Amino acid sequence: MRAVFTILAIFLVQCAYLRAESKPGMIVEGIGKVLNPDSCILGVKSVSVFLYNSKFEGKNISTKEICDNIDSSQQVAFVTHGFLSSGNTTSFRELSSQLEQKGYTVFAMDWSQGACTDGIPIIKFAGYPAAVKNTHEMGQLIASYIECMVKDCGVPLENIILIGHSLGAHISGFAGKEVDKKGLGKIKQIIAADPAKPLFGRNKCEDRLCESDAKCVIVLHTSPLGISKPIGFLNLQFGEGLIQPGCGVDVSCSHSRSISYLTNLLKDNCTFPGVPMKKKRLPFQSSPPYPSSNTTDCIAINHNNILDASCPIKGQFYVFVEKDPFCTQKTFNCQYQ
Repeated sequence: MRAVFTILAIFLVQCAYLRAESKPGMIVEGIGKVLNPDSCILGVKSVSVFLYNSKFEGKNISTKEICDNIDSSQQVAFVTHGFLSSGNTTSFRELSSQLEQKGYTVFAMDWSQGACTDGIPIIKFAGYPAAVKNTHEMGQLIASYIECMVKDCGVPLENIILIGHSLGAHISGFAGKEVDKKGLGKIKQIIAADPAKPLFGRNKCEDRLCESDAKCVIVLHTSPLGISKPIGFLNLQFGEGLIQPGCGVDVSCSHSRSISYLTNLLKDNCTFPGVPMKKKRLPFQSSPPYPSSNTTDCIAINHNNILDASCPIKGQFYVFVEKDPFCTQKTFNCQYQ
């Protein structure tokens, strides 16, 4: 019953010829040209791709254009949305644009058909288990995209990172697993924004995002809809990890806020201070003291270290959140190792 209520809350939120692994009937094409209207219950039938680079801001591209739009010396990011969402929402456009400004070529993956985004509301809600099942298939598809980029476009695997929100976080994990199975090696970094908890929370590593899916896995925890336990090398709990500033009792708002926090982290002069969580915090337990200019046992998360694939900071941290724009321009004397 508890899982049903949690799923209901989620309902309120929100190169690849794909090689020989492509499923018959699969269509990968520009947004607005999705030809297969089949329900998400029948699997992933179409995937759209938005390109962000120095020349294009959200260009709809076909598979034939992939290699032509990649500079193999630049970093590449795959960004994947979650349940009832799409790759063309304002929040994902802003995230992709910020990554592009940091020198990344961004491929925003739109699997909205498989994520049950379109259709009658009650049908979309009932489709959540199907969307969960579809995450495995999407992970395989992204892995095939990556294989194409590495083998056909000459992009080093070390240049590729994966970013996902909610179900998209688990898709990133499945893609990482599949890339490793293909013998290409480990993806260097996965950034997971509030990985979905319903139908994943009790799963073993092989059936969810796991810290072994990449050389560096960073997880942002912002709501009860996301997995609260540490499943990455670096686990950032924003506030109590339950209700985010300005969201009130709307847990879907807190769930989506993880995307906003990540987008802001990529901006210059935007820092989120945090302190180590030495033991599991109880709900509504008083917050730890905010770091002062003399505090050294703390971290200062910003655009420099959130994209550092060497994962220089590891552990579980309580992260302080300001009012909109949520971060601060203060400087800190953090020396946490």
